[in-house]
Amino acid sequence: MANEPKPVEKPGLTRLQKIALVFLGVLFLGSVAARAVLLAQADPPTSDGSATLQPASYLASTRADSSAPKPEGSLEAALPYLTEGSLFALLGFALGYTTRKIFKIGLIVIALAFVVLQALNYAKVATVDWGGLVDWLNGAILNLKANETVTQFFTRRIPSTGALIAGVFVGFQRG
Repeated sequence: MANEPKPVEKPGLTRLQKIALVFLGVLFLGSVAARAVLLAQADPPTSDGSATLQPASYLASTRADSSAPKPEGSLEAALPYLTEGSLFALLGFALGYTTRKIFKIGLIVIALAFVVLQALNYAKVATVDWGGLVDWLNGAILNLKANETVTQFFTRRIPSTGALIAGVFVGFQRG
């Protein structure tokens, strides 16, 4: 039996991921357009005479505020959440995709620098204090405290926005 060659996976996004990105884009643009129409139909503010929007009228994070005007329909109530969710999913994807591309280039540069340092060390031209480098990385880049583990570091500082994390994961996976 002859070994058949395995199909080569094409780089880039899968069909499902492309559909999901288009859906998120349409959802974001549609919710922004719907909100613009609803805000245009709303009565202009008359209390202070200013034409600026109040944060409670366009941010989902202020919807729980009791002083905020309550939207009448369920679509109006869901629009801030749809807009923010789709926006953060798209931003997360872009962040993950770009991070992976930069990460690949960065790894090549770091590997080359490491090889050069090791070659200089081997040739007895230079010596490297790796312990000092690790201490500097922990303090300068990771901001680790004295008794803090990496797990504690990540659980305390990474945002818990599900759409952002999912977008970063998919973008990083396909970048």
